[in-house]
Amino acid sequence: MEQSAVKECPVCMRALRSDGDDALECPNGHDTCLTCAAAMVTPCGDCKPGCSGLWWTCPICRHRSSMRPPYIIALLQKSWAKAHGLHASDHDEERWLAKCAVVTHERNEALL
Repeated sequence: MEQSAVKECPVCMRALRSDGDDALECPNGHDTCLTCAAAMVTPCGDCKPGCSGLWWTCPICRHRSSMRPPYIIALLQKSWAKAHGLHASDHDEERWLAKCAVVTHERNEALL
């Protein structure tokens, strides 16, 4: 029986959960744990409509991604599931969480 490789954060080398609950993925498929990703958030300075004023940079490919509200809450909670739980009763949940599905969210590139 073949074992699947355990993903690790490229910064702290901590094992990442297989469901992606504790990771942020760049558009090129690189996962970083939410703790390390939070340390890489910087002011945007290049804002466009819909921008939160923040972005994070992938430590592998250096791609910069805008930080939308779901990202920010997940970083603060250190969990996508907890972030979703905070707004489970919010009538605007569909609008501001965009395509981010509960817990097994459609990987972060759907929100970029």
